Amino acid sequence: MKHFICYDIENDGWRDKLAKLLDKHGCKRVQKSVFMAVDFSPRETKQLRQAFEQLILPHLLATDSVLCLPVENDLAMQVVWHGINSDLHQALERPLTKLL
Repeated sequence: MKHFICYDIENDGWRDKLAKLLDKHGCKRVQKSVFMAVDFSPRETKQLRQAFEQLILPHLLATDSVLCLPVENDLAMQVVWHGINSDLHQALERPLTKLL
């Protein structure tokens, strides 16, 4: 299972801290505010969630949002995109299907 982690955080400092936390835990950045946790075990997913809840969540504003979307591997292989995104291609470990 893969997880797409998307966020919209107003404060630059906390947005950067979340990006560093995700990177530290092995997530792959696929867009500026989108990371992918590639084939995390339930234990790794739980560790990431606990770190987020302890280090980042208490500092977020009511207008900030973080979304974690679990995606089964076979569905992740159906991802389509528009534009150049070699990071997503590498995270999925396969060529992408172009939207247009």
